[in-house]
Amino acid sequence: MDPASFAAKFDLVLKALSLSRGRLAADLGVDKSAVSRWGGGVVAPSAHNLMLLTGLVASRKEGFTLLDWERDLDSLAALMGVEPPSSAGSTPAPLTGGSSIMPLFPQMPFGIEEASRREIERKGASYEGIWRITRPSSTQPGMYVKEHMMIRREGEGLALRIVGGAHETRGHILILQGQLYGVAADAHDDSLLFAVFNGTSAPKVERIEGVMGSVSADAFTAATAMAAICERMSDLTDDAQADTARFEALKTLPIIFAPDDVPAAMRLKLKAPLRCVEADREAIAEAAVMPPPMPPVIEGGMSIRRSFALTGTTFATSWPWRAAARPWARPSSFGSASPRWCAASPPWRKRWARRSSSVALPATS
Repeated sequence: MDPASFAAKFDLVLKALSLSRGRLAADLGVDKSAVSRWGGGVVAPSAHNLMLLTGLVASRKEGFTLLDWERDLDSLAALMGVEPPSSAGSTPAPLTGGSSIMPLFPQMPFGIEEASRREIERKGASYEGIWRITRPSSTQPGMYVKEHMMIRREGEGLALRIVGGAHETRGHILILQGQLYGVAADAHDDSLLFAVFNGTSAPKVERIEGVMGSVSADAFTAATAMAAICERMSDLTDDAQADTARFEALKTLPIIFAPDDVPAAMRLKLKAPLRCVEADREAIAEAAVMPPPMPPVIEGGMSIRRSFALTGTTFATSWPWRAAARPWARPSSFGSASPRWCAASPPWRKRWARRSSSVALPATS
């Protein structure tokens, strides 16, 4: 059976039964990702899974058999007792409702919607296009994800659509003070994706960077955030249907990549998801990585070592394990110019302390 044809019938049956994909996966005893692939037109279910699926449908719709999957959509809709699907084809409906930029939040305070409408009028065309998003994987440490995003002007707003394999999110983008704020709903479960990207003043933007946050796509659904880099792949044309078809074709591309498949300069900018687990702490304890250069004096005369004395901890905010902290200096007294290093301190830290020992500390009050 053709996966795309089955996906349309599968979606119709689920809607007729008022059944979510997550509930179906639980009832069938299969992984939710497999159900997502059926509904996304990536693959059709195996003979065994199709038999299980048919049995589940038959338990809710008497008389349903395996042969009914061979019906056309109109005939299947009549069997299920629902209206046949629209003849508009596979072209997705507009992502925004009417002229509202953010119909999910129709009464945002402080004039946010009107402010965004003005900026979209000025700068929205600079961001329209098809983009490739590169970010760390939230479920496979050390690997990277490459998804595709389409930003398109609809009404007075910017519509957002992101696809990667069988997964898809749709939503909206606001532009406020030059920055892009995105919120999108996942097509396969009840979750949201949030994004903040740094905008630019270029007439045509070729690259944007920012942060994306959602829940991990595993059984834990843990909150996670990661850096993301978006690169323009192509512009949109005057033919919206052709643009959509071109974008739909990107669903078939692989999305998981090894570090060697990502340029080194890009890997340096991308950080792993914010996590702080015991394994991270052990790795940090054994690491002998030189921290980034630090100025000897903070504004106001307080030395860097004074700030360490206050906290007793250093946060490596530019490392992948930036969410983890390690106590690495034990000053002999508040404001001491010669901190007493713990035995596990690597030699470079001791050398760094000797090199910076000439920096005077202001007297404590």
